[in-house]
Order: sequence, then structure tokens, then C-alpha cells
Amino acid sequence: MTTAFSCPHTLYLVRHGETDWNVRGLLQGSQDIPLNSLGRQQATRAGDNLNWLLPHNSPLDFISSPLQRARETMQLLRQQLGLPPGDYRCDGRLKEISFGDWEGLSWAQIHQQEPERYQQYLASPVDFPMPNGECWQTVFDRISSLLASLQRDSLLVGHSIVLKAFLAVAGGIDPRQLPPLHMPQDRILVMRHGQFAWLQATGTADGQPD
Repeated sequence: MTTAFSCPHTLYLVRHGETDWNVRGLLQGSQDIPLNSLGRQQATRAGDNLNWLLPHNSPLDFISSPLQRARETMQLLRQQLGLPPGDYRCDGRLKEISFGDWEGLSWAQIHQQEPERYQQYLASPVDFPMPNGECWQTVFDRISSLLASLQRDSLLVGHSIVLKAFLAVAGGIDPRQLPPLHMPQDRILVMRHGQFAWLQATGTADGQPD
């Protein structure tokens, strides 16, 4: 199990925008999949929301997973913030969990092809080692290491299980509660001093509902 980490910095966490593999329900993991049209819109909207949310002149550290879908998201949101799109750094500790042999498959396909392993996963998802991949604890360890290295408030773009790892490590959430949680691609997770909140725009600039 993971150990809670007391992070002194404010974190703005964004999951990458939608991809075609998300639409098809396929496990992406370490696969380098680009955003689709909706994903690019979501990344742009994240930038709009952050432009309203972030303190002016705040010296944030901008850090992205090196996978394409995360980098595209970071570049689009930075563009909306009026910042040079490419002026950020990548950190491999933000990469999604490796699903190993299961990447490119849906959960329904895994259930059909490997029913015994699938049941083992369902019994204890956080402890299950993905076949030729990683387990959740590996991601927890990566995020703990990243948190310890941060020097200031940071905006980070990552992936579903990566954001769940932040909730476990810096938010004190029991890891066993994390697997079924939905990690939205159109909201911003703000974490500060062990507390967190999801933020989402509810209207447009002219006051009309979306």
C-alpha cells in the first residue's frame, strides 16, 4: 500500500483529452495515441478554465507525461493561456500504467480471452501485476518520487491511473477505492495540503449555458 505524502505545493492536474482508443474502450497504457477532435476541444477548454483559475504571474512548473496525447493536451492548454506551447518539460513518472499484453484490448475482450486472469484482476485491481506490464503500486511509487521533487506550484498533464495515484499519495484516498472512480477529461483536479476538488466550467463567457 502507498504512504500519504504531504505536498506543500498547489497542484493543477489535467487528464489528457479524449482519443479514439478512449471512444472504443481500449486500454492505452504506454501506447502513443494522439488526441481526437473532441480531445483537442477538451484541451483547449482546459486552457480557458485555467486562464480563469490560475493566479496571475504565478511561476508554475508545467510538466507533462511524454506520451503524445498528454503533450498535445499541454501544448493546447498553454496556447490558450497565452504561453509558448512548447515551453514545458516532460517527466516519465507521469506516464500511464503499462497494461503490458493487454494494451489495445477492451476489458470485454480480456474477459473473453483470459477469464481467469480477468477474475484475478477484479478481485484485487490495485495489487494485480499486469501481464508483462506494471502494477498500481509502481505508479504510486513513481508519483511519490515526483511529488518529492517538486519545487513550486505545478500544472501537470497525465493519465487516468496517474491522477488516481495523486489522489492516493497526496489526497489520502484508500487505494482500494480508486479503480472504479471516473477520471474526467473535461475537468481540472486541484490539490492543496491534502485536500482536493474537481473544477469544471458551467457556462460560456456571455453567460449562456454550454
